[in-house]
Amino acid sequence: MQIRKATLDDVFDIIEVVQSSYKFSYRGYLPDDYLDNLCITEDILQKWQGYLQKYECYVAEKQKRIVAFMMLDTPSTEVFEINILYVRPEYQKMGIGSQLVDYACDIKKASGYKKCSVWTMKNGPAISFYINLGFIFTGEEREWKFGLQIEHLRRFLY
Repeated sequence: MQIRKATLDDVFDIIEVVQSSYKFSYRGYLPDDYLDNLCITEDILQKWQGYLQKYECYVAEKQKRIVAFMMLDTPSTEVFEINILYVRPEYQKMGIGSQLVDYACDIKKASGYKKCSVWTMKNGPAISFYINLGFIFTGEEREWKFGLQIEHLRRFLY
């Protein structure tokens, strides 16, 4: 597997990763009609092109196919945030997401960051993933899509 910075040429594949992961991971949490109607439109392409230009984004490739996507933000000089981390359903549970998180933590730690932050769905499918990677709950919560709650986790970079 190779991890590299995402480029604008990757945008279509990135959207496919995100949407396929949404449909798989959030079934039972988000409305079926919302998930069933996810598609790639010109508006969606433009939105994601904007994300790729604004944020620090990485992809994981296996045999030249993009299988995972991660988007980072830096709200402060000491904390960086994982805004988005999705792995194609058929590549989940293979350690790819963990490698992306560790990769981000390593490069950010080398740049002086002290903490990694993430918001994820309360009682959702990613909680155990982040806990297993050393993240701890901060106690902060807020509302997300469709009235669902998300909670904040943080990992210290020692």
